[in-house]
Amino acid sequence: MARVIGTVEHVIHRNAENGYSVVEISDEQGLLTLVGILPELSPGEPIEAEGSFVTHPVYGQQLQVEHFTLLMPEDAVAIERYLASGIIKGVGPALAGRIVKKFKGDALRVMEEQPELLAKVRGISPKGARLMQEQVIAKREMREAMMYLEQFGISIPLAVRIYERYGNTLYSVIQSNPYKLMDDITHVGFRIADDIARRAGLPADSEYRIRSGVNYAMQQALQAGKRISMEVRGYINHCTTPFSVSVAGSRNTQSPRRPAGHIRRWSCPDTRSRSPRWESGWHRHRNAGL
Repeated sequence: MARVIGTVEHVIHRNAENGYSVVEISDEQGLLTLVGILPELSPGEPIEAEGSFVTHPVYGQQLQVEHFTLLMPEDAVAIERYLASGIIKGVGPALAGRIVKKFKGDALRVMEEQPELLAKVRGISPKGARLMQEQVIAKREMREAMMYLEQFGISIPLAVRIYERYGNTLYSVIQSNPYKLMDDITHVGFRIADDIARRAGLPADSEYRIRSGVNYAMQQALQAGKRISMEVRGYINHCTTPFSVSVAGSRNTQSPRRPAGHIRRWSCPDTRSRSPRWESGWHRHRNAGL
């Protein structure tokens, strides 16, 4: 696998829906084109990328990116170009030049940590300095979040939606209950959440996993227009078997007040119904239609 470190020169193409990008960077060897799923980049941003070289029949050699790390510009020249790209609202080429002229390679740190000093630059008010500070912090936090989420196999478009929904609380969500994504993020189903949970190290018998898995199995059946009717223990086994969870030894899987062979039926005969309902009463197997 090839590894390159360079500076973004030009974003040739980017699909906002799936993050697929064609980006030209410069490194010690000259210009190189990166292709793959990447976050929104701006000229002047440094990036470290790993992948495989491919040859496009028209555009020649390109690096198909498999992994990447977003870096921060460190020297004055790179910082000025980064700020001049418009990545910080209210900062254009002229103002970027004045900021870097005053603070040199320390410009980004000053913008984030000492906005009162930034306000001393001609053209920046105290309020404007605070707004710039908020943007610099937000850019850093989002960059860190993208890097964090990548290790769980989360695509860039999904990572952006997760960050927009949770902000800095995403770390606790991923570590404690990634199945929460199913409720809060569109197009995230059990399979995606379960893969994230596995990579995050959640146990297979996690209460969150079992609960979400059972709900997933129920929803799949309902979407197929089926009636779910079985003994409680058999139902639990049916739902948990695909998720490698055993109910051996579990207690109270059938009400001690009901004789064996009785079940409670859960159904939704009208698939257009917004919510399932519990049918009243208990029914014997011979009447359950199984």
